[in-house]
Amino acid sequence: MRKNSFLNRTLPVLLTIASIVFMLVRSFQYADILPARLDESLYLYKGLLFAKGTYSPFEPYGLRTNKNPLSFLIPGWFQSLFGAGLRSGRIFSILLGLLTVIAIGLLVKKFTKNNWITTFAVSAIALNPFYAWIFAQFVSQSLVAALLAWMLVFTLGKDKPLWQIIVGTLLSVIIVQVRQNMLPIIPFVILYTYWEEGKKAGRISLISGVATFAVMTAIYWPGIVRNYFEVIPGTISSLVRNFVFLPNLEQPATTYSVQTIERVLAFTQGLRTHYVEILGIVLTNIFIFSRPKAKIKNFKAIIFLLITFSVLFLAHMWAAIFNDYCVFCFSNYLTFFGIIGTILFSLILFEGMDAPFPSFWNILGIISILLICSAAGFSIHQDSGHFLMELTVPRIKNLRIVPGSVELWTLLANKYGLNYDQLEMIIPSAFGFIIGLLIVVVAALTRKINRNPVSFLSISFLFVALLGSPLTFQMTEEQYSGTLKSCSSNIINTYESIGEYLDSQIEPNSKVWLWSLSGQIILSYIDDIQIYPPQLNHMFNYYIGGNSDELYRYGYWNEELALTWLEDADYAIVENSTFTGDVVKWINAEQFDELPHTVPINECNPADYFRIFRRK
Repeated sequence: MRKNSFLNRTLPVLLTIASIVFMLVRSFQYADILPARLDESLYLYKGLLFAKGTYSPFEPYGLRTNKNPLSFLIPGWFQSLFGAGLRSGRIFSILLGLLTVIAIGLLVKKFTKNNWITTFAVSAIALNPFYAWIFAQFVSQSLVAALLAWMLVFTLGKDKPLWQIIVGTLLSVIIVQVRQNMLPIIPFVILYTYWEEGKKAGRISLISGVATFAVMTAIYWPGIVRNYFEVIPGTISSLVRNFVFLPNLEQPATTYSVQTIERVLAFTQGLRTHYVEILGIVLTNIFIFSRPKAKIKNFKAIIFLLITFSVLFLAHMWAAIFNDYCVFCFSNYLTFFGIIGTILFSLILFEGMDAPFPSFWNILGIISILLICSAAGFSIHQDSGHFLMELTVPRIKNLRIVPGSVELWTLLANKYGLNYDQLEMIIPSAFGFIIGLLIVVVAALTRKINRNPVSFLSISFLFVALLGSPLTFQMTEEQYSGTLKSCSSNIINTYESIGEYLDSQIEPNSKVWLWSLSGQIILSYIDDIQIYPPQLNHMFNYYIGGNSDELYRYGYWNEELALTWLEDADYAIVENSTFTGDVVKWINAEQFDELPHTVPINECNPADYFRIFRRK
């Protein structure tokens, strides 16, 4: 009896806690080695300026508010309480990660009453290095994921108290006020409440949701409406656009050309970094279509989660994969709502482990598993997949092993007439396929040997998730942090040292001209400076030509504005890696003295520092 209690209660709880601790430790490690990126710098520094009242969201001639206000204000308020800069922002993000996995655990335990399934759900997120990487930096994904997890805690289930329904609905509105790309969440929550709880609860959800959304939209009208143009269909957008003035912009300075193979690579990277979540969605679809509605205990909750994930997945796939602006943002985009896939996987394991699936669905499920595993293999073909190419294998001639050895890709190239570029994609994909097939075989043999009543398809998906995750997690680890570990020290201390040095060199109330791709966060350490707000977004809101006043009013800039501001500036700070092209000509020695540059941001790259120019 005690043994069963330990195995079914104590052990899974201990493993759940251990996985959470592992995530926290890894996130702090990543926070120590990852340089600030543009998005993180902008959320933190713009948020700080908004929180201090230096600027307001959507203010004319102010900061470009291309994401909804709370994505900036919430980290800004946190910095106001606990100090400005990277350290506060990253601690806040790690805390959001902790809140996210706690909410997942509470939700899954509530629905399944199963400690092992709860451990599975929490560990799928906590042990995934991609989530640790996201939570180690303050980006809006960490904030949205935490809000979404707790929204589901308050929303999902039947016979919820009215106060929980209101809180869940309000959280859905807050999510949208953080990121406009989550707009479908609000109507989906309201419709689910009507369906699950009835008309009274549905009306309360509708009134509280619409009223809160209307108030928050009115506060930032009309600027916030421009953000929604990014996420609503083009036909509707073109009609509404007539009522909200937009600047007549010319050609952006930054253009993109993306090859089809790059789009495929970005898509497969998304499947690999969210491996368990995608498996969960596939299994859920098979389960829903192969089971009578009456036999699905949590049918309404599952349908709500599945539709929400599917709509958001397709919308973000369109925004990333089928457009040119940020194709390789797809993996990041999935983090906004990826936790839904893990929750669904857990619910289906609880509901559908025993009942067998029809043969058609078994075949479709196995094909899906092999495709996902092959995609995971393909996703590493440009980096860590090279070790597969270079595997040493015995030489083969006339179907006989002969003395000597050769690299795998050379053997296959000689045998089939394929070139290196072709085999670079084929070999990792085949590796993923073979691993997936082997795991399915192991699952089938385990089921047969143990004479387990668990369905073949359920145990196959479970085994592929459990045994495949260590491989996909390692691939992700190599992609997102492996190159930095060997030479990076405490990056936060470095940024603070850079900020302290800049603060000592720049006089109070000076006008500072900035040219930096990702170092905007350093400005948060400098007291009492004036900036030129559109510069913070670097080249991503920089246009060729156009009406300068109109551009400036809406948070954009061009060469004319850059030169005007430079003439007005007391100091210029330039990230050394961006000190090329026009900016070299603009900052001439007759007008500026160059002060000693800062220490390098990253020990991996000694030339990665900031240059400081002071007007003579």
